[in-house]
Amino acid sequence: SENSGSIDALTINFSVSQMKKPTIVDDVLAMIKKYSLPPSRIIIEITESIFIDDFALIRERMIELAKNGITFYLDDFGTGFSNFANIVELPFSVIKFDRQMLLAMEKSTEGSRLLISLIDAFKDNKLKILIEGVESPAQNELVKKSGADYVQGFLFSQPMYKKDFLNLGKGNK
Repeated sequence: SENSGSIDALTINFSVSQMKKPTIVDDVLAMIKKYSLPPSRIIIEITESIFIDDFALIRERMIELAKNGITFYLDDFGTGFSNFANIVELPFSVIKFDRQMLLAMEKSTEGSRLLISLIDAFKDNKLKILIEGVESPAQNELVKKSGADYVQGFLFSQPMYKKDFLNLGKGNK
């Protein structure tokens, strides 16, 4: 891994079928070992819909991976049917609020107040908050005022190819 020193973390989105695969824990740990990756630099993102089918099984696998140093993000919060009891039971580090939550915050003072309360509640429980879909300086200011820890969106960058990402900060090589 020639670029392992220049990348803070590797984020991977996992589907329901991947998390239900009987060998998923062993597979992930084997890949980490094969490429000499520190588990603390691996982030697995999963969406709320992953828990509809087999919560107990997926919970068990997440806990096993977390014990081995893997970090979990809950992706697209606000678009599914969140069960807060389930979220609390799982080893998440970051809750990623979907862009729809940002749009609700923009629409009204009531929406903004409710989302800020929700952000505060998550943060009180030692979770970090990332708000997705920031496309304008005004939205960025709103997110800053909300108390979110991280922002993501086209205001900062469009999606890019690996080679372009790895060349960031290296000039035009």
